[in-house]
Amino acid sequence: MMTSVECMAKADQMDVLALESDDGGGRDAYASMARSWRRTAIVARRQEARDAVWSHPDLLPTSADLDDPLGFQEGSLPASETLTDAEFDAALVDLLENQDGEDGPQKT
Repeated sequence: MMTSVECMAKADQMDVLALESDDGGGRDAYASMARSWRRTAIVARRQEARDAVWSHPDLLPTSADLDDPLGFQEGSLPASETLTDAEFDAALVDLLENQDGEDGPQKT
């Protein structure tokens, strides 16, 4: 299977041929082939993204991810792993105030 980049290169070639074509039928045919290559590129991109999940153990889905495959596909975090705005702000302040490399909240 061709990569998404290769498919887009083919689509670009078809676009150039369509622009250079003298007759309307040839132009339409090349434009149609370009659209077809773009659709193929979208499919290839999805397959590349799907296969990339299995490229490293840290990226493998957990049992919770398998229970919610659409959420995993979209990259959403479970509610237990998300921060409220206040928690995020507090963590950011902690990080910015603790520039000397210590871990954890700064003690006063």
